Amino acid sequence: MKKLIAVIGIILFLIGMILLEQGTSEQFAEKPRKGGILMVGSAADSSWNEAHRAGIDQAAEKLELPLEYEENVTPENCPAVIERMIANGCNIIISTSISFEEGVKEVAQLHHDVSFLQATGNVARPNLAPYMGRMYQARYLAGIVAGKYSRSHAIGYIATVSIPEVIRGIDAFALGARHADPDAVVYVKYTGSWSDDEQAKIATEELLSQVPEIDVISMHLDTYGPLQIARAHGIQAIGCNVRNPEYEDILLTATIWNWDTLYSRYLREAIQGRLSGRSYLVGMETGIVDLAPLSGRCDEEIVRMVQAEKDEIVKGEKDVFYGPIYDQQGNLRAAEGENLSDKVLFDQLDWYVEGVRLP
Repeated sequence: MKKLIAVIGIILFLIGMILLEQGTSEQFAEKPRKGGILMVGSAADSSWNEAHRAGIDQAAEKLELPLEYEENVTPENCPAVIERMIANGCNIIISTSISFEEGVKEVAQLHHDVSFLQATGNVARPNLAPYMGRMYQARYLAGIVAGKYSRSHAIGYIATVSIPEVIRGIDAFALGARHADPDAVVYVKYTGSWSDDEQAKIATEELLSQVPEIDVISMHLDTYGPLQIARAHGIQAIGCNVRNPEYEDILLTATIWNWDTLYSRYLREAIQGRLSGRSYLVGMETGIVDLAPLSGRCDEEIVRMVQAEKDEIVKGEKDVFYGPIYDQQGNLRAAEGENLSDKVLFDQLDWYVEGVRLP
């Protein structure tokens, strides 16, 4: 009898929790919702910020969600900007840069009734959900294009800062390049900035002077400075974040974001009060990341190889970081049949695969 009473008690408790959760969600959803968007640069940068702006605007229009944007936010003024947005009625805050994560965590602790979304973040809390797409999948395909197109086996890569997100992209790109050409070498130069156009140009010039045989160059930045230098040197390039038609004469393709795919889903959850404190990580199968259509300068062999690899990734038959994978020193990092975990890829990756060089 005691066991029966205990079981009944548990059942009633669970039913009560479900009803309470439903009621809370309904009350939460009844509140007027407004989104506040933090951007590290200009929303018209033809790159990272513009891709976010397009995706958020598309999703917000479907959901009839009013928005407030703040451009050129810095890590230092981030908390103050968020507080002002909240005072203006914003109860869904979208931080589109990892550089804001500390400020977002700080303010999220003070406003439990506000939902926070943090791009490329690592920390999840009840009202804070980091989100990211598996862009490394598209970078792997871009590496195949570069490796197959290059005649010199020397490929350049201009990157911002050496954090796991960026190293993950470099490694994926190199794995793709060496899948297409086992002799390919990816030469990396860091700029130290996401959007400093002048510094990006300087870094590109330096790399090309150090490795003059480079005939294809890729990038992971929020500026198109490297493309201007590539054009001046008559070098083909891989674009980043969006495909800018201004550079069609040198772009072989671009790794692109389709953020509306993610925002349509997770903004709806935030509006309905169902945003859970967990990481949202989605891949190419959702369409959030993709490779832009290949240039006509890419031959049929490149097109077939890229499509075959993309089909396997989309179907879940393979991913980029399956072994065997060796690092620069020849150490085995992933054995055959082994896949690097998301914990390693997104939090701990601090080494480069075989074929990457930092001149």
